[in-house]
Amino acid sequence: MKNRHEKFKLAMKITGLILLIGGIAFIIVGAVDFFIATSQWRQPEKFWAFFVGFPLFAFGLPMTLTGFHREIARYMKDEMSPVINEAAKDISPAVEATAKAAAAGVKKGLEQSATNGKDEESAETKE
Repeated sequence: MKNRHEKFKLAMKITGLILLIGGIAFIIVGAVDFFIATSQWRQPEKFWAFFVGFPLFAFGLPMTLTGFHREIARYMKDEMSPVINEAAKDISPAVEATAKAAAAGVKKGLEQSATNGKDEESAETKE
């Protein structure tokens, strides 16, 4: 199963890059011909290259990104980890103070609840 997955990823990388590079090449040919033709006041002869290049580019880019997804995700993780660790160090005192305040509030609430419960019991026995 893993071998099949690796073959698929390799096929996505190769096919995606071929389509992507081919699409960029056709787009460049179409753009150069278009701008040269407009500067010389004539009709472009290779304008059709845009219509070939854009679909190749549109299919090649997601295929390439899919093929390199693991590498991209690993790079992003490595770039984000130091930032997350630094933010955790900066925020840790505030989280600790908030947790202590919450614990003190819960403790106080439980003590009041226990005291109110005893007062109600003594009021019931007096009646």
